[in-house]
Amino acid sequence: MKTSGLSLEQAPPEDIPFRFFLTAPLFEIAAGLFIVFRGVELFVTTWHLESIALIHAITLGWLTMVMMGAFYQMVPVLAGGQVPYIYLSRWVHAVFIPGVLSLVAGLVLNSNLFYLVASVCLASALLVFIVQIAGAVFKVKADRAVVVAMRISILSLGFTLLLGLLLVGFFAGWWSFPVHRVAVKASHMALGLLGWVGCLVIGVGFQVVPMFYLTAAFPEKRGRWILRGIMASLCLVSFSFLTEIKTVWVVLAGLPGMFAVAVFAANMAILLKQRKRKIVDTTLLFWQVGLVTFPLSFLCLIISPLEQNETFLFLF
Repeated sequence: MKTSGLSLEQAPPEDIPFRFFLTAPLFEIAAGLFIVFRGVELFVTTWHLESIALIHAITLGWLTMVMMGAFYQMVPVLAGGQVPYIYLSRWVHAVFIPGVLSLVAGLVLNSNLFYLVASVCLASALLVFIVQIAGAVFKVKADRAVVVAMRISILSLGFTLLLGLLLVGFFAGWWSFPVHRVAVKASHMALGLLGWVGCLVIGVGFQVVPMFYLTAAFPEKRGRWILRGIMASLCLVSFSFLTEIKTVWVVLAGLPGMFAVAVFAANMAILLKQRKRKIVDTTLLFWQVGLVTFPLSFLCLIISPLEQNETFLFLF
């Protein structure tokens, strides 16, 4: 049965997304307690090992955990793709948890043993996940904006994983970098937060906002141009960081994505203002706040190379 572009008959067994959704809040609670006990020490520099542990408790334990569950649910339903070997998702979840815990422990304790366990668990779990999702979204023949967004998102996760493993190896002393570690970190953050997280949120927004809030459809052609702008900046910004070219070129490389994100936020805000469902509920408020902070976060990213301190990097 298809409803508003949804393929409901292809939804996975409900325990698959639920196990990810139910685990994620535990990591967020742990991150909150970590902040309570460690306080401002975590926000001195983004290179502090405990700060990196906190960031990954949130970005891996909370954000990525939720997104993995959402991908398993949405790829069949929104994109119409069939996730291969869906039963492996339970194994992915089981291996991903000790991977995140080991990474956090390794960073807090600066332990090579935990770094090794984290690298093996996270690499194996995420590689299986990436192959599963890529095998589904790249087989879908439709070029709808939501499908394109999912493709960019999963590719960004792959590059984020690669750069993350390079950074773990650096902290463990397994190898050194041919480029400055700051460049690797900046590319890792841009691809992870803007490419992996941001593109999925944008793609899902194209589909669910008109459906849930009874708005006009988001223009497909405009949606694809928005994604092209973000993709261009992801490639150019990462290249700029890794080749360590002049700061002004890094900023210029981010402008297409900044413009694309601003166009997305403005168009989505207009759709929400003209919605037929006039009830104001919590989910609507989340979207409205997100549409304001998303362009601001991108702005912080492209401004950060101009500053000597890390204020804008923390804000991003």
